[in-house]
Amino acid sequence: MPQTDPIEAIRAADVLFEHALASFPEELRITPPRPGEWCAYEVLSHIATVERERYLPQLAAAVHGEMLTMTPAPGMQPVSPPSFDVLLAQYRADRAEEIALLERVPRAAWATTIFEHWTYGAIDLEWLARRMMQHTLDGTQQSLTALNLLTMGARGRDATPPASLDR
Repeated sequence: MPQTDPIEAIRAADVLFEHALASFPEELRITPPRPGEWCAYEVLSHIATVERERYLPQLAAAVHGEMLTMTPAPGMQPVSPPSFDVLLAQYRADRAEEIALLERVPRAAWATTIFEHWTYGAIDLEWLARRMMQHTLDGTQQSLTALNLLTMGARGRDATPPASLDR
């Protein structure tokens, strides 16, 4: 079975992610589904921050023939967080720039190491593109889980599950 083109896989993941985010009523975008769990805004903020601060610089360096050494960095919230819509627009713009960068690199060069990761070791564009797609799908799943919990009401969110499916 042929593998899906990584760029097309990223685009498909984006469609799913945006569909999940669009499913949230505006009043629930900043409501955590349960104490300690991320709301839709926090999921989007995380995904957008990783795109802007990690993946985009890595891709830009790779296109320019540079190799980055990435180290873990704590996440930082801006002093005045942008609105949900502004954050989503930033995410879209960063993703479009990432895809444009990926499209500039000949596929034969995608196997060249672009940086050393402190945990995963040598990273090439193929790995990074697939990780970008998976990260977006993870955010999609987390968003949909939050939406399900928020819209089930107390019976679904807080109730003890029935002992059997017959109830």
